[in-house]
Amino acid sequence: MTRRPRSKRRDNGTGTLIRLDNGRWRAFVNMEPDPDGNRRRVSATGATRSEALNRARAKADDQRRLDGATTADMPTVGEWCRTWVETIVRPRKSPNTYRVYEQRIRCGIIPAIGTIRLDRLRPSHALDLERRELRRHAAATARLTHVVLKEACDAAVRERLIDVNPLYAMEPVAQDVVSRPILDPEQAARVIRMEPDAQWRLIWRLLLTCGMRVGELGAITPESVVEQRGVICLEITWQLKNFPHVADRSDLPRGFEARHVVGHYWLTRPKTRAGFRLIGSVRPSTTPDPDRTPAS
Repeated sequence: MTRRPRSKRRDNGTGTLIRLDNGRWRAFVNMEPDPDGNRRRVSATGATRSEALNRARAKADDQRRLDGATTADMPTVGEWCRTWVETIVRPRKSPNTYRVYEQRIRCGIIPAIGTIRLDRLRPSHALDLERRELRRHAAATARLTHVVLKEACDAAVRERLIDVNPLYAMEPVAQDVVSRPILDPEQAARVIRMEPDAQWRLIWRLLLTCGMRVGELGAITPESVVEQRGVICLEITWQLKNFPHVADRSDLPRGFEARHVVGHYWLTRPKTRAGFRLIGSVRPSTTPDPDRTPAS
């Protein structure tokens, strides 16, 4: 009986060769798995088997060189977050936003997951960070840290350092529901009457009867007192902010409207349109007069 000749075994790395309908050849070359362990291979076509194979091998070599450069240039989570907060957040956000973001990166993100390579960041790492934050801080702080890391990863996607943001696969921790007792009108009037200092009594009165924030109260100027339809009002258009990291105007973001007051204190505009408002001086009849001593 005539034996069939044994087919020659393909060399390692040759891959697969397919004859196409148009007579050309397509070669597939296997590559090393990606960081997640997924299989990778590249392909190329040619007029002959050897041409297709050579093109596929060259394509694989180019990809390996690109992988090597990407691996060498890929920052860690800590390195990228520091770069992001200094070069993107600081020139564009308010000084206090930068200060809070920088603190959460330095005290939360870097100690927990800062050494992980950015392209290997997974939702499980973010969960580890969340658990660490919850052991040390309130849920609101853990949620803020999550938001900071998510924004940093969004920026990394825009810079094409990573393909997808891994934090979109998880929800931030829910904030604690805190019930804060509030003063009723009689209690508020009592607080105002008990203040012996005239200036502080005026401050308490404005805070408690007008619903003003402390920063808004600190920003009141003579120009804030206006008349609208015969009613004396306070026009809220500025707020007093403390910027401890701002030495002069050059440290403020471009286009950030602010007036220097003294030291690290600046007047800034409200963040939203709702922050611009008028507060009338008419007191509802149900509100006790804090200047009138109640009858015994």
